[in-house]
This record gives sequence, structure tokens and C-alpha cells, in this order.
Amino acid sequence: MFTTSSLAAGDHSFTAAFVPANSAAYAGSTSGAVPYVIGTFAGVTASQDITTTVQSGALVISVDNPHVTLPSPELNANGDLLTTMGAINPVTLTDTRAGDPGWSVSGQLTDFSDGGTHQSRGHGPPRPPRTATSGSATGGRSAVPRARRTTPPGPTVAT
Repeated sequence: MFTTSSLAAGDHSFTAAFVPANSAAYAGSTSGAVPYVIGTFAGVTASQDITTTVQSGALVISVDNPHVTLPSPELNANGDLLTTMGAINPVTLTDTRAGDPGWSVSGQLTDFSDGGTHQSRGHGPPRPPRTATSGSATGGRSAVPRARRTTPPGPTVAT
């Protein structure tokens, strides 16, 4: 069997030759020429214009539960700082915009309040749990609320 994909268009002539492995038992032979014409491709082509509208999408940030209850603040060993610590709820960012334009998210913690009295938020923004597949999500330092020892006792503070 003979196969090829490199013959140019035009006239060709093919012959076959038998070469025996044992020339004492079998005689060799060659066939007569077989003419073959390869024509140029006369196939057809087809095309399509494809259009679509890509919606602008949105960048959405959400928190399933915006309420976090921290443990009651406790006075530190030096007696000059109230501290509390705890986890905040995960923040989800969904980006359905076309073209991957990127994004950046940062967190901020406001002062603690009992509904009427405000107390200092202390050492900076919280570090929210984060998952990012594109863009960036950066949390700040751990939030440690603090107040001077002279802070009047009152109801439990909450964010």
C-alpha cells in the first residue's frame, strides 16, 4: 500500500514493483504504468458573521451577615487598655464585568458604640477573611478596641 499527501496537481504515472525476499522461489515483477491526474481543489467555502452583545456586568461586594458580636472587652494586665478580639464574617466580591478590568478592596472599622456612647476603635481596621481569583483584597492590622481606664462603665460595646 502506498499513501502520500504531497503530490502536486497535474499528471502522474504510477507503477508497482514486486521484489521477492527469496528470489530462488519467486520471480520479481513490475506492473505497467497507470496514469493518474490530480486536479486543483475546486471545493466550496462558507462563512458566517457572528455577533453578540456582552453585557457590562457588575462589581458587587456583599456580606451574608453584617452583624458580628465580639466578646466583652477586658482590661489588660497594665490596667490601661480594654481589649476584645474575634472574627468578622466573610466578605464576598463578585465580578461579572467583561475584560477582567481588575479590582481592589479594603476594610475599615468604625468606633464601637453602645447606641449612644462611642469608644475608640483602637489599633486599626480588621482583617476580613478573603478569597480572590482576580484583583486584590487587603485587610489591615488586627482590630483591638481600646479605651482609657477612665472610660465610664456602660453597656457592652458592639460594632
